[in-house]
Amino acid sequence: MTGQAINFCTGKNGEYNPRPYQEEGLNLIMQHLKKSYKENRCVPGFVEYSVGYGKTGIYAFLARHVTRMNQQRKAEGKRPFRVLVLAHQTELTKQNSEFAWKCGVPNSIVASDLNKGGDPKNMNLYDVVYANEKTIANRLKDDKSKMFDNWVPDLICLDECHRFNWVNYLKLEKGHLKETEKASEYAKVLSYFLGKNKNCQL
Repeated sequence: MTGQAINFCTGKNGEYNPRPYQEEGLNLIMQHLKKSYKENRCVPGFVEYSVGYGKTGIYAFLARHVTRMNQQRKAEGKRPFRVLVLAHQTELTKQNSEFAWKCGVPNSIVASDLNKGGDPKNMNLYDVVYANEKTIANRLKDDKSKMFDNWVPDLICLDECHRFNWVNYLKLEKGHLKETEKASEYAKVLSYFLGKNKNCQL
């Protein structure tokens, strides 16, 4: 690891903070993200953790760090940094969101099973959103929703990214999908957001 290490702990009472081994992993991730951001391109980073490492915390601590200056940025009239954490399973979305709140990260949930009875047009999204990829894809194709017209992430985290078919996504981007092939929900979501923010990191 090169460069000065980032301290991901807040020192605030009652807030969860990363364990020492998680801090090392978080710093490696941030090094990759900073390099890609500086080069003005998106180079997906793949991270493999053993069971029990605490990937739920990794998402929360990354989101907390990336959005830590947003209150000041908004006061200065600047666009806030935003984070989207996608999970295939609703239970994972709920679990990740609840842990983030315990870390002091205000966040919204966008998952049909968890938003029952809620009108998408009336949802005010926080700067950090935990979501199910199928629900997001449905919101994007719903012209009446308008949920993500002005909410665009700067960082997208894919929980269990082995579920994501990169070949399918690349075919969609290049217009090479055959008539018998369909774009996955993950591919649709990434294509939409990367189209609106070319410097969004993964």
